[in-house]
Amino acid sequence: MTRLLFLFYLAIGPWITGMRENSFSVLWTSDEECIAWVQLENGERIYEEFAGRRVHGRFHHIEVEGLQAGTEISYLIGCRNVTDKKNPRRPVYGEEILNGPYKVRTFSRDRKDCRFTVMNDVHMNLQRYRSYVAQIDPDATDFIFLNGDIISAGHHPIDSIVKYEIEPLGELPSRIPVMFARGNHEGRGDGIRNVQAVYPNDNDELPFSYMFREGPAAFIVLDAGETGVKNSLAFCGEDIYEDYIRSQMEWASKMMKSREWRSAQFRICLLHVPMVDPGVPDDFVVHTWMNHNFVPVLNKGGVNLMIGADLHEYQFHEPGAMGNDFPILVNDNQSRLEARVIGNGISITIYDEAGNAVHSHMIKK
Repeated sequence: MTRLLFLFYLAIGPWITGMRENSFSVLWTSDEECIAWVQLENGERIYEEFAGRRVHGRFHHIEVEGLQAGTEISYLIGCRNVTDKKNPRRPVYGEEILNGPYKVRTFSRDRKDCRFTVMNDVHMNLQRYRSYVAQIDPDATDFIFLNGDIISAGHHPIDSIVKYEIEPLGELPSRIPVMFARGNHEGRGDGIRNVQAVYPNDNDELPFSYMFREGPAAFIVLDAGETGVKNSLAFCGEDIYEDYIRSQMEWASKMMKSREWRSAQFRICLLHVPMVDPGVPDDFVVHTWMNHNFVPVLNKGGVNLMIGADLHEYQFHEPGAMGNDFPILVNDNQSRLEARVIGNGISITIYDEAGNAVHSHMIKK
């Protein structure tokens, strides 16, 4: 027996991430251990599977693939809870429960414009986070970009990450993809693999680096790791970020030669730690290192704009200010950025917590 209900067994979610032109990921958490699936409008079920088994748990991640660009997909999420698992060969399940329906649209490079919003450095301030979310127009937003440090340093389990990063978004992530750049605080503690699980990516070697297209814009997302002094005792000698960033430089150089990147009218780099040289190397060693070493790679790749965060201060650096051929915009920790990419440029407006416009820019080639 199948019933169509809402929020039964469902703890938080669903949220859409990893959106591409022909695929996306659906994730959610459940109050009870369940076998889980996504059900499409034609009745097809895509189960959560691993190594030939339909697996059960409380955290669910299902890939929906083989789609067409720019297509609206209607989906349900299904659960069947585990009522008894004492016998590993014969677990006992309850009845099927379906939640939804939900609708989401795949990305498409054929769209005339691209609209997105950026939030960063919330640091678990749920009141501020929710005030930003209340400003978002879901009908005028193609994706939400979380640019790092939505949580603060800690040994965060998946439930904690989801509570502070996903739950405040309400129902928006079920229909608007949530894209993500890892912040330095998300890298502190032993929960880094949990962060990757909440925002899965198809780049196994560089789990927080990826590229995607939407409308006239190509986006490349990077990860600087930590911002402290290299090999600082504060990080127990575990950091090998210089090698990690060099690997991203090689990967980015390759990606920016692709047709997907080159055919875009505008090319935007998104990352938490901006590649700026503040002239205080002891405090900003990673920022400075990347400005000297990574910016030339992005210049060669034809980047038109970089959007960063981390500094808790609004900054706008014109091309040429520090070796950059493109503007570098740093969003502060008390503002939400809204952008629209159209044929003649990138229109940006930055809003404070009360919804007042405090900065605006028009980026043209």
